[in-house]
Amino acid sequence: MSKPCTPKKIRTSSLSVRKSAQSLQQQLSNVCGKPCYISVGDPLRGAKSIPTAYEQAEQALEDRFFYTDIYLYPIHEENSIRQDAHQQDDALMQSVEKAIRYNDAYILKKTIHILFQKYQKKQNQSHIYVRYIFSELAEILYRVLPSCPQQSQQKVVEQIFLCQHFSDIQAIISDILSQVVKKLEDEQDSPKHAIYLVQQYIQNHYEKDLSLERLAEQVFLSPRYLSDLFIRETGCGINKYIKNLRMEKAKELLLGTNQRIQDICKKVGYSNFSYFCRSFRENFGETPDSFRQSAH
Repeated sequence: MSKPCTPKKIRTSSLSVRKSAQSLQQQLSNVCGKPCYISVGDPLRGAKSIPTAYEQAEQALEDRFFYTDIYLYPIHEENSIRQDAHQQDDALMQSVEKAIRYNDAYILKKTIHILFQKYQKKQNQSHIYVRYIFSELAEILYRVLPSCPQQSQQKVVEQIFLCQHFSDIQAIISDILSQVVKKLEDEQDSPKHAIYLVQQYIQNHYEKDLSLERLAEQVFLSPRYLSDLFIRETGCGINKYIKNLRMEKAKELLLGTNQRIQDICKKVGYSNFSYFCRSFRENFGETPDSFRQSAH
């Protein structure tokens, strides 16, 4: 009766089997003239273990989608860390949409690079899920390219679901990305983008002193040119835009909090309480105090 193999011998035997399988794969590929894939399973422990071993082999061969020019499976990955892929992908998609919204080509490219890196090696997800994620990404990117026919967009999505390797999906997304980046970079030099940046700055700093000079510095324009450009692009002067925004913020605080009106005055960027009350009345037809009382 033979002695049971020690763990060390099992590992040596397993390594030997994989080397033999690799040699066999090369010979078969040469004979057939096309790539041949081999899955190496655990040693069989009797006839009952055959169905399980077969399922494991099938699952291992499905990993072909995630790798190019690799023909022996499964691929052993050390120190793999399981994370919630769905939450990660949602966050990355939101980052893509935000980068597009802000015309930030650098962050857009960086985020998509992270997605590529994540799925160059399998992260406990099926290839169907990965195809779905990148088809969603393609649709988000195509929103920046309205001139691209809907029929062409649908064809690209179909191609993603037919790709045999993940590298093929990378190539498709990279091509769309290059078009999007070019469009974003072109728009960064447009007057509309400068006005968009000024509006974003105002919305993020409405509680501070927002002089025309400070706003002009944010977009490297002269104050006079920015003022004229803002009116031309929005139909509204900068001071009026700031006042309307501050009044809306004041209204939200009056309705949604119990803060003192004097404190609200300062929080929306007014240092003069009388001027704040007068401005509020001009906008809403009543004083802040009356507005709060009538709302309750």
